[in-house]
Amino acid sequence: MLLYFLVEILKQILDAESQHLLDHKKQQLESLLEKACSLQDFLEKSSGHTTGEAEQFLELRIRDVAYKGEDLIVPHLPSRTEGFLWQVKSMLQNLVSAFWTEQDLEEVIEEIDSITEEARKVKDASGAKDLRPKNSLPEGSAAQTASLEKLMVGFDDDLMQLKDRLTGQQSKLQMIPIVGMAGIGKTTLAKNIYQDPLIVYNFDIRAWITVSQEYYLREILLCLLGCTKEELTDKIRKESDEVLATRLYKNLKDDNNGSGIMLTTRHSNVADYVDSCSPHHQMRFLNDDESWKLLQEKLRLEENYPELEKIGMEIAKNCQGLPLTIAVIGGVLSKLDKRQDVWEHIAKNVSSVATSNDEQCLKILSLSYNYLPHHLKPCFLYMGVFPEDYEISVSKLIKLWAAEGFLKPIRSKSLELVAMEYLQDLIDRNLVIVRQQGSKGITKSCSIHDLLRDICVREGHKEKFLCVMKVTANTSLDVTNGGRRLIFHGNSKKDRASVCRANNSPSKPVSAACSFLCVGRFDTSPPIYFGHRLLRVLDVAQIEFSSFPEEVLDLFNLRYLALNIGRKLPPSISVLQNLLTLIVQFDKPYAFKLPPEICEMPQLRHIYFTGCMLPDPPSRHIGGATLLFPENLETLSVVRDLICTEDNLRRIQNLKKLAVEYQYATAAQQWSYFCLSNLDQLHKLENLKCRFGIYSSFKFNGSSMKLFLPKLTFPLNLKKFTLSGSCLPWEDMTLIGSLPKLEVLKLHNQAFKGEVWEPTEGEFLQLKYLKLDEMDLAHWRADDIHFPSLQRLILRRCRRLNEIPAGIGEITTLELIELDHCGHSVITSANNLKEEQESFGNLSLEVRIN
Repeated sequence: MLLYFLVEILKQILDAESQHLLDHKKQQLESLLEKACSLQDFLEKSSGHTTGEAEQFLELRIRDVAYKGEDLIVPHLPSRTEGFLWQVKSMLQNLVSAFWTEQDLEEVIEEIDSITEEARKVKDASGAKDLRPKNSLPEGSAAQTASLEKLMVGFDDDLMQLKDRLTGQQSKLQMIPIVGMAGIGKTTLAKNIYQDPLIVYNFDIRAWITVSQEYYLREILLCLLGCTKEELTDKIRKESDEVLATRLYKNLKDDNNGSGIMLTTRHSNVADYVDSCSPHHQMRFLNDDESWKLLQEKLRLEENYPELEKIGMEIAKNCQGLPLTIAVIGGVLSKLDKRQDVWEHIAKNVSSVATSNDEQCLKILSLSYNYLPHHLKPCFLYMGVFPEDYEISVSKLIKLWAAEGFLKPIRSKSLELVAMEYLQDLIDRNLVIVRQQGSKGITKSCSIHDLLRDICVREGHKEKFLCVMKVTANTSLDVTNGGRRLIFHGNSKKDRASVCRANNSPSKPVSAACSFLCVGRFDTSPPIYFGHRLLRVLDVAQIEFSSFPEEVLDLFNLRYLALNIGRKLPPSISVLQNLLTLIVQFDKPYAFKLPPEICEMPQLRHIYFTGCMLPDPPSRHIGGATLLFPENLETLSVVRDLICTEDNLRRIQNLKKLAVEYQYATAAQQWSYFCLSNLDQLHKLENLKCRFGIYSSFKFNGSSMKLFLPKLTFPLNLKKFTLSGSCLPWEDMTLIGSLPKLEVLKLHNQAFKGEVWEPTEGEFLQLKYLKLDEMDLAHWRADDIHFPSLQRLILRRCRRLNEIPAGIGEITTLELIELDHCGHSVITSANNLKEEQESFGNLSLEVRIN
């Protein structure tokens, strides 16, 4: 994938106005494009591993020539001008001038020829060992559910011992530090104990938090409070740290009631500091038999391979009993052919180092990177962008991958689907951890183990792929070592810092950066320099700008832009013709109107605003054709007070995801103004979020809202629907239940009002996920026939509900019932359903009580 962006730039130039190029320049560019495509194709069909010095050196040469080609061409792409056509002509005039000589291009072409020849020699030399990974994923496998359960091998005794300590007869507070090196299974053991039914039964309040080296006390306090029976209202969230700590103490103080605290740490001195009197639980390494068993479990072999057993046991033994290493090596082996010579090659590499500390463990884990196919390497290294223990939004991650050019377009698949397949491949290789699953079972957030993140950062620095810096008052852009991606991590308790521009132009390597990201919170803004003409990604949403930074408009190559601004977007935003994702945050309570010129950005796929309103058509469009949003636009969020006239909806007719919010209607008759009955005209819409704010809902009751409901319809292709604050009567649920493709329904904050809900048979035929959050429902009269496909039922803050209908437990597809801040009678009914199903031999139903 190192060559992909260079290929894209060359195609962009040649496709635009090739007739403006002099023949010899055009021939040079066409030759460069042909050879770059040829080398890229050869690499993709060849082995993905780079374990030997020859392969690693070859990869460095490919990186350097790709960077050289980009540096040669991109700086002469046009800046902001009065029109796109003028930009193209200006760019082509630059191409025919002396901005670069023919010799510059010839050197790049000759280097690609040399690399191609060398690559063929390397392939021939290693041809006897076909270590090429198998196809990443079968068709559609990205949608498969990734298990959140962690495999436990060799720690059954540890599990029983710690459960006994926690549930014993001692009334005083139990402090249990779990100590061991990175990757030895501390968190896995703690997670299994935390989720164990005996622990869930014995502790009515359970809390799980992660404390990194850089932590925020306020977030920890709020997280702990959220795990208690205390409801986190806006008032509580604004309280001082001291008041929050007092609230937490009242909920969790030691009253000699048998409370317990588990702590995982790599350092014994940390465990001693917490409680020097309680015995540590020291994690041990797996023995050889346990190591081989774990490796077999990770491989999930469907057939017997007796010829591989001996070499497999040797590989497991050479992992020195460290579960993380075994899991990662298992991920490597699972993607290779089940041949003895292939496994012997792996065994030789693993046995070359011993795992006795973190540094040596890194050497073994580096094999996981070396054996990745070419297209996954940049995706894996990119995980180093995020801080330690950071929960990564998958939605954001795949948009960043797309903007960076890591995703190879496939005709029959969207870039998002390709990205999900890449991510699933990394998960299957045990390189990425699933943190949360979404309502459809797809990974929603993920993270990476600290040791594997260290590999990402080390390899990223070595390959000049990225440079990660902690922001201080003296942070300089001239210490980046030529990293193509500049990553700044904050260490502040503030939400945002005010912008600080770099005073001087940085060195040439910095000006060649293609990404600039700020992650975390900042006391001091990093020095922001807008002269990076190569920039594809600019994520500075954590830095507050008083107005839109005009310098951004010179970044013609930008694909991903995230800002926090105090004023609306300028019309000139349309010069960013390559932009794929636009994210604008602000702290104002009102919404900005989008400029009409945003409709002139053909590549735009995703628009996210804290709040926005659709633009009025500019004067030149009055009396003419309807001003349409870009054809590729799939996401528009959040639109305030959307007026759903036929003309307005025609402008956004290709949307797949829409979030709208209504806040200021104060009388029932005003709803006709919004024309909500036209929503069904968004024929391609699959995901709809509709929120009615406090100003629009507090004056309504079920009967008054019903005045506009008979005319309300929804798009028939809707698969996911989130509704909040609408106060509709339950009998009108049929408007939603009749949607033929609906799989996910989330109802929040009195979306429906009334004490009784009786679903209608024949509706919700495809519904797999149902969430009821903060509803005043008391009696729910349902049976298995009402939700025949339901897999997950989530009830939160439904305090008036008396029980879960007994018929719900008879739904054959039901996998999970999750309860949060519900009454005891609901909890009892959920447990009764589980026990009844277990008595019938159904052990697949899980009840989770938070």
